[in-house]
Amino acid sequence: MDNVAPLFSDLIHATAPGGATWRRDELVAHGVLTDTGIALGPFPYGAARYAVRVWQLNAEHHTQYLLEQPELWGRVAVHYKGDRPEPDIYGVPEGVDPFPRGAAFPAVTTPHAMAEFQRKRYVIFARAVAALYAHGAYDLLIGNDYHVGLAAFYDPNLLQFTIGHNLSYQGVDGLYFRDREAGHCVSISLESVRAQAEAYCDLLGVPVSALYEYFLAFRDAGYVGTPVWLQAILRLNFDRCGLAATTVSQHYADQLRLTRDDIEVKIRAMRDFTPDDYFDPAVIANRVRSYWRDNTEHFGLFVPSQNLFDLTQYHIVGVLNGLDARRHLRHDADLLRQLGFAAMADRAPEERIRDAEELAQVKRAARRALFADRRLAARGLTDRGQAIHLAWGRLVEQKAFHILLEEAAHITQRREEVLVVVAFAPANDVEGLYLEQRFAALADQIPSLVFVNAFDPEFVRLARVAADVAHHTSKYEPCGLADVEAYWSGTLCVVHKVGGLVKGLWDEPGYSQVRELEPRGEPVAFGYDCFDTTDVLGGARAFRRAYEALLDLREQEPRRFEALQFKALNMLQFTYAIPANRYIDLIQYVLYYQVWRKLKADINAGRITAAEGVEAMRAFLDQRAHLDDNPDKPALYSLFRDVFRPPDLYYVDELDRLLSAHL
Repeated sequence: MDNVAPLFSDLIHATAPGGATWRRDELVAHGVLTDTGIALGPFPYGAARYAVRVWQLNAEHHTQYLLEQPELWGRVAVHYKGDRPEPDIYGVPEGVDPFPRGAAFPAVTTPHAMAEFQRKRYVIFARAVAALYAHGAYDLLIGNDYHVGLAAFYDPNLLQFTIGHNLSYQGVDGLYFRDREAGHCVSISLESVRAQAEAYCDLLGVPVSALYEYFLAFRDAGYVGTPVWLQAILRLNFDRCGLAATTVSQHYADQLRLTRDDIEVKIRAMRDFTPDDYFDPAVIANRVRSYWRDNTEHFGLFVPSQNLFDLTQYHIVGVLNGLDARRHLRHDADLLRQLGFAAMADRAPEERIRDAEELAQVKRAARRALFADRRLAARGLTDRGQAIHLAWGRLVEQKAFHILLEEAAHITQRREEVLVVVAFAPANDVEGLYLEQRFAALADQIPSLVFVNAFDPEFVRLARVAADVAHHTSKYEPCGLADVEAYWSGTLCVVHKVGGLVKGLWDEPGYSQVRELEPRGEPVAFGYDCFDTTDVLGGARAFRRAYEALLDLREQEPRRFEALQFKALNMLQFTYAIPANRYIDLIQYVLYYQVWRKLKADINAGRITAAEGVEAMRAFLDQRAHLDDNPDKPALYSLFRDVFRPPDLYYVDELDRLLSAHL
């Protein structure tokens, strides 16, 4: 397996023996980074042509190819927020903006320029990947994220397995054209797509027929005439490999199939009543405006599949991400020693923290260390046995920290508990910066609200162990790894029941495709529903019911609470091994599907009958199933049978339906 990524020249560096930092020229001098001599392209985009060079990063276990194109992704701006560098790989370099500063565009970098520049980047990268695929002897391209998926349009022999992360909003192309007379940009109308399609496809380097055959989805009125690349990629993947894509949890895959009507039913179900105009766009806008004032980028309800018009028909399989087992508290010998457990730290990792009582001792020591930290001690906080709440992450719209902000006073005053929030906003995030101000102001009023406005992993590492509950209120979270970090610290969670965040809950509907990931027995998380992100107070009420139920358990049944903390610590299923093996299964599925593609070709050519082709495929799968005698995972035959369900759309042929009926 070879890995391919862009070469961001300004960022590439490595820590050398002795702790020195080697920049790019030193990496070349020491043989870590080598020029393969492979030149790809040049690839056209409009009037320009872009050549790509291939470098090799010599890694221990695999080959990593880095594609160099200096004009498009070679130089990356680095901005600083305090002492923290934030690489900006999405900004448009000055001088590249095709919509220059003027009366209509007070800033050089506009959303229109961003759309154009990113499209150019993705197209050239995808064409280079396809060329590298053709250059080597590869069987399959595993495309991590949607923009790589365009590679399949540049090589008819390229077989692609696409791994999507946030399918609900990715792949929307900013199809803007310059109005020469008016001197500004306009989004073209649906009626004018045909007139512009040839020019657009010329930029992409795909035949215009592909636009009409594959680019079937067009986003809402704000993007009229704007194709969704991901829709085309899903469709092409399905045609070639029988599987449209995978995403990062089964629950998220199920969630993606929800329509706006489904979301509205969920929202109504969690209320005592819903006004008739509750879902009216103008009413939603007013609700948002009343909460955020002018500091918002929120738009309407969160409907996961709003950009993908027939996603419900496709095969989208969810496979959880994993964490390195060394992130587990049992592997953190340094922290255990710091907390005074040297003898425990000297044991083998699997022997550390043997039972609930030992975990309780570690957590009590972590509490003492946390209260001794200057950020709590300076506020006069002392350990009175009160619950400690923790939330950490980026103050961005997705993470929905505003729900926690609404509940901060209730947590810290009515229940007299401690709330620790470690969060910061990106430099250009309007909502995040507004939340920073509100958290800071509230922390000035409430001593037991500790707001750490910085990235401080060591503090979070200690706080995760000391905490009684960790909060994950994300609007959407396809996979979620922060909750696993909490579980692996022996800390229970309160989660919004979206995407991968449900993995600590008991037997969530639709969350059984990977059976090993079920937390059998009592849950180690308490969850709540609230898809309407415009209703902050409603979301806060639902969140309150969940965390109060968990804390009632802590007060009323402390031994049971500690037993659940120990159970959370032992949720070791979230290592890389399980998802890695699941991906291996799905890759074999794709390769097996090629047997069916060849049989279909024989059927269509008249060399065999349809019945003979179906029987040959069944026999092949039966033979393979006998090789998979591990009772702890599903046989590949079962996997193929369960996943292979052709969508009920006009472009799926009857042979697929025939095979499906006989599996």
